[in-house]
Amino acid sequence: MKILKILILTLFLIIFSFNVAYSDEINYEGEWLKATYTNRKITKDISHWEFDRNFFATHDLSGDNLVSYGMGEWKKKPSVHRIRVIDSPTGYFYWEPGEGYIDFNGKVEWLKTTEIHRDGIDFVVDVPYYRIYKEEGLAGGGFGIFVWSFRSDEVHYRDFKATFDTPSGTKTYHISEMANWVEKYIEEEATHGTFTIEKFPPYVFTKWHKLSDGTPCGMDLTISWNATRRFQNIKAQMIIVRYQDMGEDIFDIYDGPADSSGQIETRLEFEHAGNEESKLLIEFVTEEGNWGTIEAPIPVNGFFGINISEPVTVEGIFKKSPKDEGEFNF
Repeated sequence: MKILKILILTLFLIIFSFNVAYSDEINYEGEWLKATYTNRKITKDISHWEFDRNFFATHDLSGDNLVSYGMGEWKKKPSVHRIRVIDSPTGYFYWEPGEGYIDFNGKVEWLKTTEIHRDGIDFVVDVPYYRIYKEEGLAGGGFGIFVWSFRSDEVHYRDFKATFDTPSGTKTYHISEMANWVEKYIEEEATHGTFTIEKFPPYVFTKWHKLSDGTPCGMDLTISWNATRRFQNIKAQMIIVRYQDMGEDIFDIYDGPADSSGQIETRLEFEHAGNEESKLLIEFVTEEGNWGTIEAPIPVNGFFGINISEPVTVEGIFKKSPKDEGEFNF
């Protein structure tokens, strides 16, 4: 019975994670490339104060009796909001950020301009806001992917205050008195674009094999992309899976942030042969936190792996990737 309960709980977590968090995931498998992309919309918190245009008329206030105004202390307002953070197999996190948000560290920030113009009162105020999120617990998971729930119970904002001379004396009003609170969230589409991978030559050999001019053999590789937003990170590696269970050789090609469009050109020379599980692996995280992977199998021919039982043809002796150019549209 205990085992049955564990199986039911595991099944529930898997269904929850993939129905809620991965309903729009893109999975692609072509002649050469295999790729996935989380493809989640961005939920942005843009809640803010908006000045009540009747406030100053109701209180018979104008620019004539305005003494001073300016930004005050940080304050907070009750407002509950939850986000989901996804711990992926690549180690990256996905989040639902606030406007202008870049890196998830438990804090989401945004800014809103609010203004009022009446009888000599001209307020144009940039009010900063932020939320602090705290982990609630596991919301679902399965197959190495875990969804964590984070919750914020209040919005922090910078107070704005204005002081007036009134018949009853000098009085200071705060933004919570002069403005109405607008609770607002918006959705935006996920980043979309194209990755293109090109390699040469079709048959890749170790550096111990020589070209006709005596230079070592290798592989020329071009990775290019064009997307609707920047990337927090693009990581590209060539992974050589050696014969006879001798481990892996890993070539780091790129690991860092990237503009919305760009290109990487490199030449790789390999010391050891790699079987048909050898591959180019690309992992990327978009500006808003969607993440994806691209795999392109590329065997490397060497002294191991040559098949002399087949007819003596290039195709029979050596191995190559199914194609030398591929695209992933996400």
